[in-house]
Amino acid sequence: MELARQVKAEIPTAHFVVIGDGPTESQVKGLAREYGLENSITFPGRLEEVRPWMSAMDVYLMTSEFEGLPIAMLEAMSMGLPIVATAAGGIPEAVTDGREGHLTSVDAWEGLKQPLLKLVRNPALRWRQGEAARKRVMTDFSIQTMANELEAVYREVIDTHKHGRV
Repeated sequence: MELARQVKAEIPTAHFVVIGDGPTESQVKGLAREYGLENSITFPGRLEEVRPWMSAMDVYLMTSEFEGLPIAMLEAMSMGLPIVATAAGGIPEAVTDGREGHLTSVDAWEGLKQPLLKLVRNPALRWRQGEAARKRVMTDFSIQTMANELEAVYREVIDTHKHGRV
């Protein structure tokens, strides 16, 4: 919410969408009210279908402190959204800083403000990084790619077992 407040101060027309729910939902909504952002943030809650929401976005922002490889972020990338995120967990596996978006360390989330503002203000950069994000997901994280990698692991295990290597 602090980042939203800072961005809103520089871009008064900015609007944010917080998708999902969780144990801190009431705290997050409370901060939105406290910061005077209630008319600048939409909270649709937990959704089965996020694509309509993402299609209206310019940038996908993720400020996680802990993550695996977030499926929602991969979906955003597949829709051509540049990513601005903390480098939590598996996020750097999918996002190369400066190529598909921008990353900062988890403990320096304030560093997301400038890249976020830059992307919002620069449609050409936003398109270029969004297109790179889409290509990255299609190449490295498609269902076929993931299935092939899993199949290779199974084949290696079977081959090891057949030849008595453990």
